[in-house]
Amino acid sequence: MCFSATASFIAGTALSVTGIATLTITKSGKDRPFAIIPLLFGIQQLTEGVIWLSFSHDLPMLRQVITYLYSLFSHVLWPVYLPFAVGVMETVQWRKKTILVLGLAGIAIGLYL
Repeated sequence: MCFSATASFIAGTALSVTGIATLTITKSGKDRPFAIIPLLFGIQQLTEGVIWLSFSHDLPMLRQVITYLYSLFSHVLWPVYLPFAVGVMETVQWRKKTILVLGLAGIAIGLYL
């Protein structure tokens, strides 16, 4: 969200609830990595809300730890996890191989960042 703690907490809560609902209705095990994406993004948004609060309450140590957690989501988890989650569901071989290449690129980006 990037513009207020309130927006981050509302979005994080809505996404987390959506992610939990998505997980409970997902039948296939190979769909679960994709179904958990809203929950993970909700957690990311909740951490962003805590970052916003750390500025107004002057909590530099909390801000540093939560910023690292947020950066782990934004710079490492998503480039690595998204190709994996999509690749698990893919059934067409040439697309699966393409997604694997993107996944390897995501791992390289995640390690770099």
